[in-house]
Amino acid sequence: MIISSDLWQRKFNADPAIFGKTVTLGGQIYAVIGIMPEQFKYAFMLCAIWIPDSFAALSLGSAQREDRNVNVFARLKTGMTLREAQVQTNAILERLVHDSPPDRGWVANVMTLQAALGRREHSNCGLALMGVVMFVLLIACANVAGIFLARHAGREHFAQAIRCGH
Repeated sequence: MIISSDLWQRKFNADPAIFGKTVTLGGQIYAVIGIMPEQFKYAFMLCAIWIPDSFAALSLGSAQREDRNVNVFARLKTGMTLREAQVQTNAILERLVHDSPPDRGWVANVMTLQAALGRREHSNCGLALMGVVMFVLLIACANVAGIFLARHAGREHFAQAIRCGH
């Protein structure tokens, strides 16, 4: 399992020797293999523990059993490229196939979490959308201001007519 920095500090007293120690969670035993950085937030959700997911292939529908793509989110070591991580992941998949031949055919798509969430692509769309919303809001405010000015001018004209006796 990987634990959050907050959990590491609160429950494990920031013990640097936590790596490799086992923790029982829901009746399963997990080894602590990492601590997420303090600033890490996954899609704006609070999360304290990340554990490997597993499934029985027989429980999947036939279309899902045929889809052998898996997305791998990677935090790259300094100096390592995404391509190098892809090569290492492919090597791991090959070793797994050697141990379990029915699992042949899996393809890993290695990506960073930032790329998966599409921050860069969506940030431009978000800015454009925010600009459009601001423009529409500006038009609405101008319309409301025009209505108030027209009402005020009408009242002023009516008040002046009454004063002049017309």
